[in-house]
Amino acid sequence: RTVRRHRYDTIADGVGLDRVTHNFGRARVDDAIRVADGDALLMAHYLLRFEGLFLGFSSALNCVAALRAGAELRRRSPEKRPVVVTIL
Repeated sequence: RTVRRHRYDTIADGVGLDRVTHNFGRARVDDAIRVADGDALLMAHYLLRFEGLFLGFSSALNCVAALRAGAELRRRSPEKRPVVVTIL
């Protein structure tokens, strides 16, 4: 017997929904970065092991997205050193 995955199945509650919640309705979003559960889980383990940070899944997801954003900025402008800040 197999279990069907719902299209919103994820480890982090509320992440990946395609609806806009009331508190986010007026936000101006420039871009979004898709992060797989496995990538965020690897980051959570990395942050604990190498940085000593015991963080939740959404914080690890945030770090993966920040690294990807920095890599994309670097790709667009190789002569500049981008600075990406995220709050955990």
